[in-house]
Amino acid sequence: MLESIKENLALFELTGKAWESWAIRKKMEYLDSITSKPKMSKDEKLKFYQSESIYYQGKIDEYCKLLPGTNQPEREILIYRISDYQLQHSKYEQLLYLIKHPNKKCRGVSDTEIHAANKMPIENFLPNPVRRNMTKCFNHDDSNPSMRIKNNIVNCFVCGKAWDVIATVRQVNGLNFVDAVRYINNAIDI
Repeated sequence: MLESIKENLALFELTGKAWESWAIRKKMEYLDSITSKPKMSKDEKLKFYQSESIYYQGKIDEYCKLLPGTNQPEREILIYRISDYQLQHSKYEQLLYLIKHPNKKCRGVSDTEIHAANKMPIENFLPNPVRRNMTKCFNHDDSNPSMRIKNNIVNCFVCGKAWDVIATVRQVNGLNFVDAVRYINNAIDI
């Protein structure tokens, strides 16, 4: 395993993070194209989502075990991969939750849709790039990053406001609650 990481490190040094990000994106596009086919029954989707969730959790665990004995460049690659795998694991866990729980409608959206929307990574809906869990606030003119992301909530140190995922989408896109929940859930192809 460590040898493959060293080979990837050489690739990483030659081509940068863009190559790895592209490869992961292409795999996810392929997986999305498989899961979005109407041919899959509910049971098939459930098995597929469970297997993918287990796969990504295994990769996260595997790379976390390798972290202690690595040097700085290898550590950066591992951390980058772990964060990508955590996002994908989160996506499949949300899809599993939506399949397993009944759909009770209230206020135009179900509790499971609200739950799934709040679990979606907030970084996907911020208008400004995120670096080291910091970004520019979308609520006021900001020249330096003043908004911190922690526990899937953004908090601006300048204006003192905080938003969860749904509130962020409402503020950024000017949507009401129901439309914001639907917008978020459409982003994960529910």
